[in-house]
Amino acid sequence: MDHSLIILDFRVVTATRLVVLSSNSFPLMGSIQFQTVSQESMRILAFLGAVNPVINTRRRGMLIAAKNLAASVGFSHESALVRHRSNPFQMAQFLGRFLFSKCYNEVMPRTSKISVFEIIADSSLTGAPRHLLALLSHIDRSQFVVSVILPEGDLVDELKKLKVPVFTVPMQGMTDLSASSAIHKLLQKYEPDIVHTHGQRAGLLGRVASRGLSLINIHTEHTYTDNFKLNNPVLHWTHLRAMKVLDRLTNHTIAVSDSVRTFLVSSGITKPDKVSIIHNGIDSLKSKPSEVAIKKYRASLDVSPRDLLVGTIGSLNKQKDTDVLIKAFANMHTKWPNTKLLIIGKGERLRELQNLVKKLDIKDSVRFAGALADVNTALFSMDLFILPSRSEAFGISILEAMRAQVPIIASRVGGIPEIITDNYNGLLFESGNVKNLSATMLKLLNDKKLQKKIVSHYAETLRKFSAKNMAKEVEEIYRHSLGRS
Repeated sequence: MDHSLIILDFRVVTATRLVVLSSNSFPLMGSIQFQTVSQESMRILAFLGAVNPVINTRRRGMLIAAKNLAASVGFSHESALVRHRSNPFQMAQFLGRFLFSKCYNEVMPRTSKISVFEIIADSSLTGAPRHLLALLSHIDRSQFVVSVILPEGDLVDELKKLKVPVFTVPMQGMTDLSASSAIHKLLQKYEPDIVHTHGQRAGLLGRVASRGLSLINIHTEHTYTDNFKLNNPVLHWTHLRAMKVLDRLTNHTIAVSDSVRTFLVSSGITKPDKVSIIHNGIDSLKSKPSEVAIKKYRASLDVSPRDLLVGTIGSLNKQKDTDVLIKAFANMHTKWPNTKLLIIGKGERLRELQNLVKKLDIKDSVRFAGALADVNTALFSMDLFILPSRSEAFGISILEAMRAQVPIIASRVGGIPEIITDNYNGLLFESGNVKNLSATMLKLLNDKKLQKKIVSHYAETLRKFSAKNMAKEVEEIYRHSLGRS
């Protein structure tokens, strides 16, 4: 027995059966002694091994034993054990899922790569997709094998450039059963160690599809803060309820800002020890657009060298409050008639915003550019960047504007104050306040020294929010979730 190994073969047999293998029958483990497995893990294995003989005996006693054991080894999902109390097999399986990697890593050399499936329902090149691109551009391929499940779209092409395997699955809505089924089949076939979901739709479809599979669920919340509200109050309440339920299927949540984390904890969606803050990050530019390219782009917008170009980037939806910017620009334009407004993005409010521009009689001074795969040339063409959002979990476009050395004004909401310190590396205004935004725009346009002061602090900010640092922090979450820290 001294040279035997007791391991839990979770993938091949079940989470409730012990397999005794001699060192000769498992070459990779030949040099590892029985004592390698800690006493803590042995208690876990003993409990799981004892499940089969008592499978039809007193269930309440088993639940108490399971909860006591779980508490002794730091297992925090007590509610999940209670939920499975009517089925001792499932209860042991759930506990085993959490503890398998711990036992496994104590006896196996840590040479295998960690397999991660990222799931996202947005294939545009806006906030969350750009975050995912940055993450996968820097993740350590020597330690992680990453694949992505997503619908068709621009993001697919960008991921292929990074040589990341993609599986395209249409995701029509949060209740798309066919999408959930397709995701489940992929996860069942490829057996990743970790599923990492991004956004509301993928968060629901991916976590539901993962039920019953032996993997770790990580979710990144890119949207919800105290300021975020859906137009339909009943639907908003339903989403919050769904988030609380889904947290039971989640091993860990990543919040893209402290504002997001505060909301998730204060709303009772998750517990403080189940959520970490990892700010979004961006790469430094390998090369900036040439002066010729910038002049050509401005000319394509019918913006002369004497004109000042004010710009914004974001989806054209209620949360971005683009109408507030249009109204503020109309007010400011009477005093700065040589200004032009560039709106980059697409969404359901396009027609409404175009009608507003006509109503305010500023049609000749406003440009709707639609969505752009590469926003860098547009940003370098701007003289002032504004993010007028009523809700913003982070605001990655702010970092992109900093990278282009454009003076910035943004609303004081969500995660934005975690990037911008007012009057230091940008100016903040009160969300939804047209007069406040107009006055702030005039203040910055009239003060060249303030513009230079703001831009001078960008390098410091960009070092703090680098994509490389972000990827390292996410990698650490992956390792810790599998007990490999």
